[in-house]
Amino acid sequence: MITAKFADALDPPWPTVDAVAVSALPKPGRAPDRYVLIERDGAPLLRGDIYVHEPQAYPFEDVEVWNDLVVAGYAGALHCLHTGTRQTNRHALSGYFGHLYADPAYCLATGASDVVRVNPDGSLMWRRDGCAMDGIIIDDVDGDTIAASAEWDPPGNWHPFKLRLSTGEPI
Repeated sequence: MITAKFADALDPPWPTVDAVAVSALPKPGRAPDRYVLIERDGAPLLRGDIYVHEPQAYPFEDVEVWNDLVVAGYAGALHCLHTGTRQTNRHALSGYFGHLYADPAYCLATGASDVVRVNPDGSLMWRRDGCAMDGIIIDDVDGDTIAASAEWDPPGNWHPFKLRLSTGEPI
């Protein structure tokens, strides 16, 4: 079984494990801002290095293994690393990464005002912008319907909305 977790620093044996930059290219002499440590059956498999070039405070982070894809939401992006091919994809999100919703049938992520769905290889299936002003929470996915809440007038002014899971179109 493949598992993944975030780390701020590397303890042995992680400094010697194969590393893949899953975000913007590293700057010489600069350590990654965050590490994604990937294990198979408890043994180190791969390390994903995330670099953020615009330091800010980011309120949320999450990492999930979805089939053979490690999906890490951090800073203002969704970072995808396929454990078999080592292919990476980075999808910028509006403002900040919000939440990650992985199910065997889909993988969704939210930003400050957008919702994205990725394919099993980490490429973007669809993106729906302008869903909120400052945060989205997906409440339920039922069939082809995503039921969510959007914050339009912070703090606390949440409004429900629905999207099609297959296309991201509003319902």
